[in-house]
Amino acid sequence: MKTLNHRVSAKGSSLQAAKGSSLQAAKGSFLKAAKGFTLIEAMVALVIVGTALPALLFQVLSITDNTAYLRDKALAQWVAQNKMTELRLLKRLKGESPTNNEDGEVEMAQTQWKWKVSSEKTDFIDSFNRVGFTLVEVIVAMGVAALVASLAYQSLSVASESAIRTTAAAERINHIDRAWQLLETDLRHLVARGGTDPLGGGEIPPLEGGEASDYTLYFVRGGWVNPLNQQRSLLQRVGYLMEDDTLWRYYWYRVDGTGNEEPQKLDLLEKVTSVRVRFLPGTARGIDESQWQVLWPVRGGDTKELPAAVEVTLELEDMGEITRLFALASG
Repeated sequence: MKTLNHRVSAKGSSLQAAKGSSLQAAKGSFLKAAKGFTLIEAMVALVIVGTALPALLFQVLSITDNTAYLRDKALAQWVAQNKMTELRLLKRLKGESPTNNEDGEVEMAQTQWKWKVSSEKTDFIDSFNRVGFTLVEVIVAMGVAALVASLAYQSLSVASESAIRTTAAAERINHIDRAWQLLETDLRHLVARGGTDPLGGGEIPPLEGGEASDYTLYFVRGGWVNPLNQQRSLLQRVGYLMEDDTLWRYYWYRVDGTGNEEPQKLDLLEKVTSVRVRFLPGTARGIDESQWQVLWPVRGGDTKELPAAVEVTLELEDMGEITRLFALASG
């Protein structure tokens, strides 16, 4: 009987020990599962975040710099085109050739730009040879596209916001450049042909514009293509006018008697604060400030005379003043 009791006691002790060990192990597992990140895990996470954030910030700054690059590239191109036009005018009016290593500064869009002129002799010059995009420009464009694609792959949200800003800046520059190109095309095809006043006021000069004029610029251009063989002239009367902070291009199908015809309108550019024009007479002996006129035809002058050049200044809300100089072939 004693032996039996001993065995029962031993069995009870074994069960108690097993139960206690099982409860202790379960409690330990629960506490282990309830623990947070270890120090090593936290440090690894911080290293990953610390590595990713500078790269992301660099990408955002790259997109911002790209927007500024597009703006500066367009402005620099317009500054260079103005200087080339000035050199052509000096050659035509005074017979002066550009001086080698000539440089200076000019303000465009509230920014000072430095320019430099260098010349060299060539065996043959074809002024009508239009050169397309250079290899560098193509490479830059491909690089910009690759950069945008890479950012979109790495960070969709940041790249999307940046792409929206870049696209807006590029579209704005394209709109400005489109307005300049259309104005340049019209002035390049300007013809020395006046018109008749529909109200019986006599003849209309070939070119009108400037202060106190109904239109900022008002003239007749040629070369109006007619691919559909419509019953109309190849000449077109056009007018430029600013209304409601927008630069508009008006054009008429009839060159004479346009008073009874509703003009067609094309909105060229928005966010325009003001438009100013100046005219360089064909008799001018230079391009200094004293030679320019703010009204055309000049009071008391020949109404059929065309100027040698037209200078147009647009003041924009987002970019300030931008000036372009256009030489007239008929001037």
